[in-house]
Amino acid sequence: MAYATQQDIIDRYGEDQLLVLADRDGDGAADQDVVDRALADADSEVDLYVSARYDVPLATVPAVLVQVAVDIAVYRMCNNDALATEEIRNRFKDARSLLEKISKGVVSLGPVPEASGGQAAEPAVISKPRVFGRGRGGGLL
Repeated sequence: MAYATQQDIIDRYGEDQLLVLADRDGDGAADQDVVDRALADADSEVDLYVSARYDVPLATVPAVLVQVAVDIAVYRMCNNDALATEEIRNRFKDARSLLEKISKGVVSLGPVPEASGGQAAEPAVISKPRVFGRGRGGGLL
């Protein structure tokens, strides 16, 4: 499940910022493979933390996770220290800190619908039929 999209990055930080980070060939357009890889990395990282408390993929994505995924993706697109400004690093650190708090249960995402994969199963005990018991037959069933 995608927590954020390229448009989410543009909506939060502008197309100019996206071009600075993802236009590796200098043609004036963000390289789609760079953006897609950063977003996929962000999704994996969010899932890693969120899955400690919630079933993933989430049926609906809370807005806070969109922001977290965007900040992680932006950081991942920085291919050198010149692009990774202090602001970008701080946003990334804040995003990871929030994810750690979510995974430890310090911060809740609130009531999150169950994963779209189906209903959660009730715990069940499955075993072979009893051989001995207090019933008829002197202890044997």
